[in-house]
Amino acid sequence: MTRRRSYQLSLFFNSLIFVLECFVICNRFLGFIPYSDTLFSLYDYTAFYNLDVVANVLLALSSFAMMIREIKYLNTRKDCFRKNTFLTIFKLSSIVMSLISFGLLACYYYPVIKNENIVDFLFDFHYNLWAFLVLPWLSLVSFMFFDRDKKTKFRFSFFVILPIIAYLAVFVVLDYIDILAAPFSIISMKDLQKDSNMMEFLISVIGSVIGGYLLGSLVLLYRNHLCQVTYNYEIDIVNLGVDNFDYEVIDHTIRNDLKKGRSKKSKEAEKEENKEETKNKKKKKSEQIA
Repeated sequence: MTRRRSYQLSLFFNSLIFVLECFVICNRFLGFIPYSDTLFSLYDYTAFYNLDVVANVLLALSSFAMMIREIKYLNTRKDCFRKNTFLTIFKLSSIVMSLISFGLLACYYYPVIKNENIVDFLFDFHYNLWAFLVLPWLSLVSFMFFDRDKKTKFRFSFFVILPIIAYLAVFVVLDYIDILAAPFSIISMKDLQKDSNMMEFLISVIGSVIGGYLLGSLVLLYRNHLCQVTYNYEIDIVNLGVDNFDYEVIDHTIRNDLKKGRSKKSKEAEKEENKEETKNKKKKKSEQIA
């Protein structure tokens, strides 16, 4: 797959994710789908206290940013963002936050704490099916296989969990000092005397942070591996005889890297030739003296 085709597929998936996210979030307030359980009114800002709503908003924003980058690249063959590290971490953090909300709310809070049927909850096509199953996993597949550009340094993996830490820290502290009630009882510190409440708090808060970091690190490592494989494949294409650096085949960043590599080789070859010439001159002088 050429880099241009990868950008085209990435544009398609990110556009699809952005449109679906906008529809799902708006349906949460306005109820476009018949018989939707609109929990919030149009001007109810408390909707953004919920982890799943915040995660889906971040996912929509990151997908929109990816759309801008890919449209810019397909039109000009140049990246809109010179350093894509922030965009990569932003997209990955929104995906991790969505998956954490899926694991925390859909697999623990509703079936265990509220004793609801997990199948009926997850496959509710009005909101839960899209917010917890379809959009997070579709975004993960798009991120790993189509949103590839350059390798991201592993030390930036810590920034993936910053949105989760910020969300939990705000509501845990505000709930503890009685300023704002926590949207979910499992992140409240008020009733931690019981062992069951302590276990719920540890699973929800500490487990979310550790699980988010491990998940983000594994996804980033695998994505970097795929980026390196693609990079080596494109270099092999050039070394096999593609001398005209067609942008349909190879990216301009790889072209610059190859030029640098070839220039280094040529400079090394010139140095070796100069060394041999100086050696030959010294031999001739020594022979003449003898």
